This record gives sequence, structure tokens and C-alpha cells, in this order.
Amino acid sequence: LEDQEKAIDLEMKKIIIFGQKPQPATWLKCDIGFVWNKSRSECGASWILRNSNGSVLLHGRRSFNNILSKTDGSFESWSWAIENHSLVGAISKPAAWPALKFYSMRLSSML
Repeated sequence: LEDQEKAIDLEMKKIIIFGQKPQPATWLKCDIGFVWNKSRSECGASWILRNSNGSVLLHGRRSFNNILSKTDGSFESWSWAIENHSLVGAISKPAAWPALKFYSMRLSSML
């Protein structure tokens, strides 16, 4: 009975983290967030990549200056997060990202 309760608790945690339906074990989940400060024309952005167990694999954060609207902040944040994920993909699977071969070779040599 105790093992069943632990299994139910684990499933509930997955539902809380990933929503109503747990994602397949091979999927990764990326959350992107940002906040915009109108009076300072600044934006802060972050992203976090998790596996199906909810373990953090990678994350990043950055700030932007001269952001004049919330829409601009959203666009810059998404663009930055997508660029970061593309570079991660280019390093881990360079054949799948031929357009980023130059960057992936340089970054791989730094690791």
C-alpha cells in the first residue's frame, strides 16, 4: 500500500510540473519567461530545459536594455531563447544544424 501511495505522489508531482498529461519519457520541456520594466525600459528573460522527470538539464538568463514595450520584450526574450536552444542543438547534433556549423565547431572547441 505504501508503494502505491508513493507512485501516486510521483504521478501528482508530474501533473503539477507538466500539466494534466505527463509528457512522453523522450520529450524535453522548455519554459521561457520574461519581465518588463516600463520606467527603466529594461527586460529580463530566462529559460529552463527539463527532462520528463522534471530534472533541470540546462537554463539561461539575460537582461535587455532599451526595450520600449512589453511586446518588444517578449519578442527579444523568445528570439534569445530560441537562439540558445539552436546553439545547444548545434553542439550536441551538428549534422542536424548545418547552418550553424561554424558556431558549433567554435563552441565545441571551447568545451
